Amino acid sequence: MLKDIEVKIIAPAQLPPVLYWLLNHKYHTEQWDFVVMFDAKWQILYVNRTVPENDVKKFVDIASWQTWYIGDMDCPIADDVEYVYEAYGWNVWHILTEAHKDRMKKREAEKAQEKAKKILPVIKAEMNAIVDDEIPDPMDDYLVSCINDAGREADRDRDMHECLVNTGTKYVFYLGYLMGSGKIKEDTEA
Repeated sequence: MLKDIEVKIIAPAQLPPVLYWLLNHKYHTEQWDFVVMFDAKWQILYVNRTVPENDVKKFVDIASWQTWYIGDMDCPIADDVEYVYEAYGWNVWHILTEAHKDRMKKREAEKAQEKAKKILPVIKAEMNAIVDDEIPDPMDDYLVSCINDAGREADRDRDMHECLVNTGTKYVFYLGYLMGSGKIKEDTEA
C-alpha cells in the first residue's frame, strides 16, 4: 500500500544530493532558489523552510490527491493548483503535479495487482484444464500472433512511452473478449 507523504522542512543546503542534481539539471534551478522537491522512492516531500505553512499544506494536498485531473476546474483543489502555479511558477507546479502523477500510477498498479490476484487462479485453472486435455484448446496461436502483429503495426507511428501495454496486446485482449461475448465466432469473421 502506498504510504502517506512525509514532509521534511529543510534549508536548501540540506536537500539530498540526487534531488539537488535534479533540481539543478532538470529544473535549471539553483540551490538557493529551492522551494520543493519530491523523492518518489521514499515518498518524501522536501520543502524549503521559508515556505509558509499554508502553502506547504497545499503542496501536500496536490501531491497526494486521490483522483486524476487535479487541474480541472471541478476538482476541489483546482484553486490550490492554480495558486501554486501563480505564486511559485512552472517548476514548482511541475514538481508537484509529477509527484501526483507518480503516486496515482502507483495506486493504479496496486489496484491492478489486487485484481490480478483474484483473476490469475481462474486463468491458471482454465489453462491447466487445457493442458490436461480435459477441454480442447480454443486458442489458435497463429491467429493470436497475427492479431498482435496488426496491433503493433497500428502503433508504429504513435508515441507509446507512457503506455504500459502495447496495442498488440490490447488487440489480443479484445479478440478474447469478442470471442467470449459471441461477437466473433470461431470459424467465421466478425
